[in-house]
Amino acid sequence: MKKEKTFVYEGLVFEPYKLLQGEEATLFNINQRRVHSGLTPVNWDSETFFQAAQVVNGKEYDLFKVKGIVVLPGKTSLYEYK
Repeated sequence: MKKEKTFVYEGLVFEPYKLLQGEEATLFNINQRRVHSGLTPVNWDSETFFQAAQVVNGKEYDLFKVKGIVVLPGKTSLYEYK
């Protein structure tokens, strides 16, 4: 069975990018690097996002790429991760 490399959620194509580890995974460091992306779909729901992401083992990732932008899915929106 071929493993998918991307998935679609609310019309946007997402690609798993990275799992945050060590110092970069601390709440302080995450908050320093995230900004509102303007990409959050109107019907955003983090639970259904991660359900859709299961086709690419999405629960194993913290960061995803969409439209060439690295994003961090939050409970209420997508954040750009810089």
